[in-house]
Amino acid sequence: MNQLSPEEHDIIKSAYGDRDYRINNIYHVIDDYDNDVIFKQRPIQRYFDQNRWYYNMILKSRQHGITTGELIIMLDEALFRENVNNGLIAHTQDAAERLFQKVRFAYSKLPDIIKEHVKPTKETGSMMRFSNNSSIEVSVSFMAGTLSHLHISEYGYICNKFPEKANEIIRGSVNTLAPKSFLTVESTARGRSGWFYEQCIKALNSKRMNRKLTVKDFRFFFFNWLQNPRDKMDPINMELFPQEEKYFKKLEKTLGFKILPEKKAFYVKTQETQGENMFSEFPTTPEEAFKKKLEGAYYGQLMIKAREEKRIGEYPYQQSYKVNTAWDIGKGDHMAIWFWQKIGWKIFLIDYCSEEDYEMKDYVKYILEKDFTYGVHCLPHDAKQTELQTGATRIQYLRNIGLNRIVLVPKLSLGDGINNVKEVLPNSYFNETPCDPGIMALEEYSKRWDRSLGEYKDEPVKNWAAHPADGFRTMAVYNAIINNKDTNRKSTNTTSNSKPPSSGGWT
Repeated sequence: MNQLSPEEHDIIKSAYGDRDYRINNIYHVIDDYDNDVIFKQRPIQRYFDQNRWYYNMILKSRQHGITTGELIIMLDEALFRENVNNGLIAHTQDAAERLFQKVRFAYSKLPDIIKEHVKPTKETGSMMRFSNNSSIEVSVSFMAGTLSHLHISEYGYICNKFPEKANEIIRGSVNTLAPKSFLTVESTARGRSGWFYEQCIKALNSKRMNRKLTVKDFRFFFFNWLQNPRDKMDPINMELFPQEEKYFKKLEKTLGFKILPEKKAFYVKTQETQGENMFSEFPTTPEEAFKKKLEGAYYGQLMIKAREEKRIGEYPYQQSYKVNTAWDIGKGDHMAIWFWQKIGWKIFLIDYCSEEDYEMKDYVKYILEKDFTYGVHCLPHDAKQTELQTGATRIQYLRNIGLNRIVLVPKLSLGDGINNVKEVLPNSYFNETPCDPGIMALEEYSKRWDRSLGEYKDEPVKNWAAHPADGFRTMAVYNAIINNKDTNRKSTNTTSNSKPPSSGGWT
């Protein structure tokens, strides 16, 4: 510790000796409107802080500020206690770096007398160690060292998207905790499977049965959208449909209080875009949080099965096989291109491209600069349209700038195209890192929710997920046509010496 004069020591002790005072009066954050403000605990942040156990499980709706509140508390612990190591796990490296900027900002705005009292002795883009031998770090995992306080953010998302990483966190990071340390796992719901779901249900049952907890049992917390002051809107001219009225009456009976009109307005308008995602993103009860059945997602269950069967992982380019591309044509990030190889009956999606600032020539450059041996480039039917700027069709323009072996895939009905995708997905393998944006799109591609009917219409939502999904459908339709031709060819082949499929397609 730095040597302070008696006067400086008295100032710190008298002005900053109270933890609650410090947390709510000396730390700065950037609020929702990009303003630099003094951090004040919201009612939910304060409730959790005052009622936390050693192990804590938080199931929640969106935007309660739990993670920000924990970062401020961890920073305070690192500054005002000696020899404590605090860690927060984010779901991605980018998220970890963004969250750590909050720590750096809060420290930079502290009164000079505190920064002189406890100075950083080591600082990186994700960690600060101080002169009192305490630290705070934000990362994607912790495999070494001993932590006094660990917070895992959006763990349900990690379990759903990265099951191997989720297992690593439990095996490695949680085991770095010192005895009687603090662990908090928080997330919105992500389906009825995985460690987060299982532990939530176990902790919820313990709470309802009023079981006495050991230091390694989770205390359950649930924070719903009704508890978030932000989740409201002006209900002017808002009329509820009968099924919405029925839903709120049932909730009011369950909860024991009336739901305000501005809260109802927020819920029904948000549900217009979220559909059945409302159950996981804005749950009202714990049971509702895990209610999502993926009824609105065209390929939801098939993509879940792909993860369960480990068909989303490392599947790089195989030099012995040609690479094909499949397109959805638009401008910028409305263009989507999948790179795929067919090996036997299996489809390997090895790369994906969709960039906000790309023109069509940039996409062609991206394709030609790849060290791939190409087969065909599958374009949707609208590629035969003439561009006003060039006076040529899109196919002609692409050929003029160096793209050859272009195949125009015929237009099918939406239903037929989606069925083709459903036929090919069980045999599809995804190279996860480069294809992650496209994979997310296939998981999110959904039917439009009809508020008046309280059900899904069999037409897709026109959002960011539509373009990658349409590009994938181009591939699926082409593959169906080729398979049909191969089947017809085999049915007319009466020779007995035709070769069986390559073993590469079955291993």
